[in-house]
Amino acid sequence: MIVGIIGSFLVFVNDRVNWAMLAGMVSLATGSFGLLLWSILRRDKVPDFLGKIDGSAFERDGFCFKIGTRFDDGRCLMFVHFQTRHDHPSRMKLVLQSSQGFFLNRPNFASMTVEIDCPAGGYGVTTFPWPVAKKLAGKTLSIDVAGDVRYPEGKGKMIRYRGGLPVGSAGSNPWNTALTVAGALGGMIVLTKPAKMKLKLPKDIDENIDENAPIETQILWQLGD
Repeated sequence: MIVGIIGSFLVFVNDRVNWAMLAGMVSLATGSFGLLLWSILRRDKVPDFLGKIDGSAFERDGFCFKIGTRFDDGRCLMFVHFQTRHDHPSRMKLVLQSSQGFFLNRPNFASMTVEIDCPAGGYGVTTFPWPVAKKLAGKTLSIDVAGDVRYPEGKGKMIRYRGGLPVGSAGSNPWNTALTVAGALGGMIVLTKPAKMKLKLPKDIDENIDENAPIETQILWQLGD
């Protein structure tokens, strides 16, 4: 659209107007503007449940999610609300870890790798505990967010059009990580262009958790419901 507008102006102010080129530039500008309006105003084919959840949305290759926290008896519980934009099942490997600070040091904050299976057009929430060192109590941490998505049956058709802030991918292969908190507590993973979020920690933290605590996922809606 911008190219069409600028091109139309440059052609029009020329001493000898090339009317065919002017018509082409005007068509490019108006057509692009119409496409922009269509992309903004078109309606989703399924309910946008994720849009009703507070917080900023992230996205990786059509898999959208919002991350929140809750503190229960001093334990940090993370919950991930997610909804796909496609009508085929997907599997997300979500990686969360503390961001590098000054001099490239990181706080004593465990990395987490979580697998989320999402059915066709699905919406749900995944909950898991995240151990936090007592010395970080009351602080605000910066968290890197990245991951990878697979569509075993292909993406299919897009059914929801609202996206989110793109997140990068994991540099190593996170698909071999175990699906329990015990298996997810590991070394730092090299992430490519991760997104960032802030996490405010309470003053009272219990860093002892059940290392065999499962990662729980509830599917709240899917195609056909």
